[in-house]
Amino acid sequence: MDKSSRRFALIFAVVLGVPAALLGTAFVYLYVSFVPSNIEDFRPSTFEAKTERPFFYSIGGSLKYSTQITSDARTLAPAPTLFPLVSPDHTKIAFVSDKKLLIVAGDGSYAHQVATVDDIFREQKPIGKTFFRNFEFQWTRDSRSLYLVKDEYYDSKGAQLHSAKAELWRFDLDGNKLNLVLKPFPAGDYFLGQRSGIYFSAATADGNLILRYFDGRTVRDVKAESSWSIPLDHLNEAFEETPFFSFTGQEPSGATFNSQPDKSAQLIIGSKTYLSFTQGNGIKGHFYCASLSDSLFLPEHRYFLLDTDYCGNYQGRLLIDTDTGKYQTLPKGTRVYLTRNTDEISHYRITSGGILPN
Repeated sequence: MDKSSRRFALIFAVVLGVPAALLGTAFVYLYVSFVPSNIEDFRPSTFEAKTERPFFYSIGGSLKYSTQITSDARTLAPAPTLFPLVSPDHTKIAFVSDKKLLIVAGDGSYAHQVATVDDIFREQKPIGKTFFRNFEFQWTRDSRSLYLVKDEYYDSKGAQLHSAKAELWRFDLDGNKLNLVLKPFPAGDYFLGQRSGIYFSAATADGNLILRYFDGRTVRDVKAESSWSIPLDHLNEAFEETPFFSFTGQEPSGATFNSQPDKSAQLIIGSKTYLSFTQGNGIKGHFYCASLSDSLFLPEHRYFLLDTDYCGNYQGRLLIDTDTGKYQTLPKGTRVYLTRNTDEISHYRITSGGILPN
């Protein structure tokens, strides 16, 4: 190798080496400066936790239905991977697993594949392919039917949420039939009214949202002075409406975290403190390892399931007995599926974009 070649090789090595050295230094700094958030005075115990009403849950990759979280209960189906939606009567669950929309009954009396599904948010779309969306499901109030949206991939900018090619379909468990309800259905979200009424959010030509109503025959706009809050009596002039909508991703009411800068955070349920968590420090600053976003009360509200997946001294879920204050660890990968709806939650707001919880 001549002198110029050696010089080029040296420069090349330096150019590559400096970023690598900086990256390595950054990793070392983050590792050294990272402080985990822990459960203070962590002393789990063992106790029996049964509810009066059975509920859906999964351990690992198995969907189960029981009055307690136990691996001994019968496996009904593979665990949900997307958008589990429990029926209003609490006896059935609709969910996506392996790109299939399934409905399963808790007692094992019913299991059906409704349709194969796909994602409107995928980057490379197979233009022209028709599919059912892998979200936007809604149970009817009587738990006998499930609404879902059919669509067709086209060359759109971003996700095709308000797709002009979308259609609303209904799957009836009696007879296992899929029926077309409304075409086109350019909705961003929707909720159900009385009889066969459907309210849905549509985009206007100027990019705003408007709430529309389908009575089973025709579509009309819902007249509203404000798109952010539409009074219930503005939905329908012909009769007093009773909207129905199943919420997903609801944080549990009655449970909060009380935290102050540079101090521990306390889990408070009602007016009682149950657990405390030390403050951690990570790449995004200070944090606490427990979260309410995937936490919930089991039926009858005695037992509280708390997400502590990111704690330094325990990664998983805790089940808290709010009567005794005791708590226990749960099997790895435990998830509980409960769905609340407008018949159970009275505080919600009707908007041009659909129904939002208050």
